[in-house]
Amino acid sequence: MKSKAEDEQALIQIQHDWAEARMKGDTSYMQRLEAENCTVVSSDRSIVNKQEDLKSMTGDIVFTEFRIDDLQLRFYGDTGIVVDQGTIQGARGKAESPQREICLDGYICKTAW
Repeated sequence: MKSKAEDEQALIQIQHDWAEARMKGDTSYMQRLEAENCTVVSSDRSIVNKQEDLKSMTGDIVFTEFRIDDLQLRFYGDTGIVVDQGTIQGARGKAESPQREICLDGYICKTAW
């Protein structure tokens, strides 16, 4: 692994790239990021697998804001845990749905973040 500062910057970049991919509905980024056997807790609190998560990105939600705030990192060996709060705003059809979210993501470093 690289230095702690480099690891921190890599995970911060992943988190921001993840938010941008969600905004754009870019499933190719998520396809590369998520392991085949990953589990995701969706914003509606449902637990989904990778394929269901990718499918949720092609739905009828249009995001107008996907901001990450108060990002905190923890490292345990080759595992990085990212906790952040964020503001997500979007619309499904014509109904606006502003949300305040708290996210917890875990990443395991195989060779590099």
